Amino acid sequence: MGTNPVELYREQPGAPEISVGDMNWHVKLLRRMLSYAGIAPPDWMDFSLPVSDHFDNEVLSYLNKFQHDRGLPASCCVSPIIWDALAIAGEAAHPGGNGEVAGPVASRRRIAGRIVEVAKAAEARNIREHGHNRGATVRMIQNHAGLGAGQPWCVAFCWAVVDLAYFLEQEFPPVVSKGAKASCTALVNWASQHGCLVERCSEVAPGDLIVLKRDDGKYFHIGICVSTPDTTGRINTIEGNTNVAGSAEGDGIYDKQRSVERCTFVRL
Repeated sequence: MGTNPVELYREQPGAPEISVGDMNWHVKLLRRMLSYAGIAPPDWMDFSLPVSDHFDNEVLSYLNKFQHDRGLPASCCVSPIIWDALAIAGEAAHPGGNGEVAGPVASRRRIAGRIVEVAKAAEARNIREHGHNRGATVRMIQNHAGLGAGQPWCVAFCWAVVDLAYFLEQEFPPVVSKGAKASCTALVNWASQHGCLVERCSEVAPGDLIVLKRDDGKYFHIGICVSTPDTTGRINTIEGNTNVAGSAEGDGIYDKQRSVERCTFVRL
């Protein structure tokens, strides 16, 4: 992540106006600059990873958020005024100009990206139970959270992912009680006490945890966000102890799409 997208922008003789539906190199640059300004996902700023050249609705949602935050009128295109505003925002966020985010923000971005990476890797393994809440891999997940055999493991799965992500980034994960590694309610209570709740859906980011709530207000299931909410209020997740139908007592690790309605979000 050592390349500075603002410098790339400044090197251009003039960035063209682009809009929703376009597919070109400047859309890639737009994605990088939105990330550099702290608006879009951190992995868009990772030059070791591919970034899409499609100006889709996800890009538009981040663009409109940037415009709203800067008091600019919302639009579906990027004009020279928007390009310059993004460059200024990026330079303000990175006064050193070396393409790196400093301090805790950098650490959080790296960890969030790693949480998503580990969750996707786990889902790709097609991990399934062998018996209700049982199986070799399920047992390892339960053990990691201090759970007994046969206990529900959706929260334990999230912690296995989070702890491994912190380990890979050579950081210490949050210290929580045993209960917060086993119970959705206990985790939300801990997050509330430690300022780890994401209060607004518009601020939810990949790497956050989504906690589902019943009509009666009780928390009952949890997963890992791997996208931001779309314009319809849906978000992509990876979850343990679910199934194709989205049960909270399923048979494995699956990628899902959930409504953000009646959900709470935790950032670890």
